[in-house]
Amino acid sequence: MIEGTARGLATDKEVAEAEAVRRLRALAAGRADLLAEAGGVSLGFSGDDPTKWATRRAGELCVAAGADQDRLEHWIAVGRVRAVQAKAVPSTYNRRRHRPLRGGHGMRRRVIGSTLTVLGVLVVLFKPYETVSLCARGCREQGSSDWLGLINYPAGRGDGLARAMFVIGVALVVTGIVVMIRARRRLT
Repeated sequence: MIEGTARGLATDKEVAEAEAVRRLRALAAGRADLLAEAGGVSLGFSGDDPTKWATRRAGELCVAAGADQDRLEHWIAVGRVRAVQAKAVPSTYNRRRHRPLRGGHGMRRRVIGSTLTVLGVLVVLFKPYETVSLCARGCREQGSSDWLGLINYPAGRGDGLARAMFVIGVALVVTGIVVMIRARRRLT
């Protein structure tokens, strides 16, 4: 809590240093050990890195607020250890391509591509395939059914619907395959 407040005060340009030190003293409520912990970890973590100026400034404010000097060196060492540990965490960032190695847009494209392919295959399977006739006391056309025989379509709609569904199904399959291939190329 003290570290976050110190960092906020360090970056706030409207707060003077004396006011920031007063606020940190009030927040610590006489606990110089807490100020030493917050200040030491901040100073140790920032090291000589100029990009961590706010962390260094927060540590300096904690020291100015009355951090325990006996404990300060211990907490600076802890901050240095934490900085080394933070740098050692492996990143999934591919520096060569400047993209994440896993997940991200490539995974989304593969899912979309496979969904389109499956949907296209289903459309082709369930398109009207053959006309069903029943000849008992006179023949009349009942309609069409799909290739698997699961869906019966009304009479007179089979041919036009079959062509449209076949074209849509093939287009979905081709689009899905293209999207999956492009997603695979993006990841490599």
